[in-house]
Amino acid sequence: MLLPHIKFLLFVWNGVGFGACAYLLFRECAGGARIWGGARTALLVLDVALIYALGLGLEPLMPWASDLALAIRDGLNFAAPPLIVDVFFQEERKSLRRNSWWRFGTIALYESCAAGLALTVIVPFCISDRRALRLWSYPVFTAILGVASAMTALMIWHTRHSGAPEVKRKVAGWLVAGFVLLGGYHLSQLVWKSVLLNAFEAALPGTLLFVLAYYVQPLTFDVLIKGVSFSYFVLVAVYSAWWLVPAVPFLGGRGAFPALILCVWPAVSAVPWLRARWLRWIDATLFQRRFTPAEARAFFLAGLEGAITEKNLARSGERALVEVFGSAASISLPAATPASGTGMYAAVRVGGEVRGSIQVAPKIHNLQFMGADMALLNSLAGEFSIMLDNHRLREKKIDQERREKDLQILATRAELKALRAQIDPHFLFNALGAIAGLISRDASRARETVEQLAEVFRYTLCRSENEWVRLAEEMDFVAAYLDVERSRFGPRLKIEIAVEDAAQQLLVPAMVMQVLVENAIKHGVCSVRGVGIVNIRGECRNDRLFLEVRDNGDGFRPGARAPRTGGQGFGLRNIEDRLHLYFGDRGALRIGREGSMTVVAIEFPAQRAAAAGEGVRP
Repeated sequence: MLLPHIKFLLFVWNGVGFGACAYLLFRECAGGARIWGGARTALLVLDVALIYALGLGLEPLMPWASDLALAIRDGLNFAAPPLIVDVFFQEERKSLRRNSWWRFGTIALYESCAAGLALTVIVPFCISDRRALRLWSYPVFTAILGVASAMTALMIWHTRHSGAPEVKRKVAGWLVAGFVLLGGYHLSQLVWKSVLLNAFEAALPGTLLFVLAYYVQPLTFDVLIKGVSFSYFVLVAVYSAWWLVPAVPFLGGRGAFPALILCVWPAVSAVPWLRARWLRWIDATLFQRRFTPAEARAFFLAGLEGAITEKNLARSGERALVEVFGSAASISLPAATPASGTGMYAAVRVGGEVRGSIQVAPKIHNLQFMGADMALLNSLAGEFSIMLDNHRLREKKIDQERREKDLQILATRAELKALRAQIDPHFLFNALGAIAGLISRDASRARETVEQLAEVFRYTLCRSENEWVRLAEEMDFVAAYLDVERSRFGPRLKIEIAVEDAAQQLLVPAMVMQVLVENAIKHGVCSVRGVGIVNIRGECRNDRLFLEVRDNGDGFRPGARAPRTGGQGFGLRNIEDRLHLYFGDRGALRIGREGSMTVVAIEFPAQRAAAAGEGVRP
């Protein structure tokens, strides 16, 4: 009692499977993609799909079916056997021995099918007892299909070779077994028929279809199996409900149809949720996928966060790919040659050019990657390309900023050297004038001034290439400079120095204190008629160095900034630019007035000398 229902469901399974496969193959052909076997494969699958579609439509109407409908069905039946052999022959002929024999066999099958089709289609239209003659078509078709199945099995067996991946050889063995069973069944039907064998035969074509799709067209296999399996699952559920509901005692007659609606409605309402669960289950069990595409992209991008170099970006991407695909993966920058096998390969393109590649090794047990896996890898390769492009743009920007900063540093170095060259003649002229005046009055003082003058120039010459010096050395230089200025101003110059011992060991930009002190004397002391006062202070607070020079001259207006062009502000502008280059907003130069005193102060993060010595730029 169950066998007719089982056969019907298997018949529908074949029809849905071949119909969906035909749609996918023609869609790929329309998109320009190459499919295994070419257009013959698409035509073969379409032919079988139409056979099952016509079978479903003609089965209940067989007593009233027209001669034209039966002729179309017979024509489709006879077209299938030679197409099966021709598809495999065209794809595998380079690997076949005695190629001419197989070509002759294929041509003979086409001629036999044409003769059988003529016998069963054309002749009945010429005689009165058409249906009696058409009874001969089934044995003829069965014999031809049995021979075609045997030829296909032999062809696949001969083309198996040790160089193919293990999964290919294993699936080829399944195909051989399937075609042997199909051919053996049809040949046995010529002498012995069985209802049980009919149900078994109904399951073979769809099974062979999915095995063949896995063998030669893995890029569409997962779409095919997931779509067909869910549709068939819903169909079985609805058919089972239709078949079981009338068996309920109190739902007979007219009550059966409302009961069927009530039973099917919850299932129909849950189809979207059920379909998502079904596809997730197929992915997890059959294809061993841990993530949905959306989850995989989110996981991959999260794995790339925090990478600071291209190498780190590639290694982070490899670790994420291993988790996503469950197989070893490598990202090569630049691109590597694709490896042979059943793994996957995707190019990493930046700006339309191939800049790298992603390779995923074959899965464990040599399971094949499917179309959804390849689509996901291409998607992740696109995400990686965007991250790589952003990373390179960021590196390019950083490199450009670094070059600009280096150019600014070179400019400040040139300004510093110009500043030193500027100091030399002015300061030397004033110092020599003071020394000349001391020679006749105080020869000892004149000799000390010459020694201090030599110390000043020794410092400027020896430290001319160093941008950073200890504050203690800078203060020694300032002390020598002030001793020379005392010889010039005499009792009119009053100096006060208060620098903490802790601050003495910190690093400061070279000549920064000399510029501040010179500015205080030149624009402060020189403008005062009485005693000129210069106070120098230095301290370290909260890991920041504070340096300050005060004078009692007229000074700058409150809130003034260092002049940006030429003139007397050249030294202060140089200090402000250097602080900005080194520290950005963390360094500052301030100019102001406190009572009668002009205050010029600088502050920046404390910089300690390196273990190797001095002159190290932070």
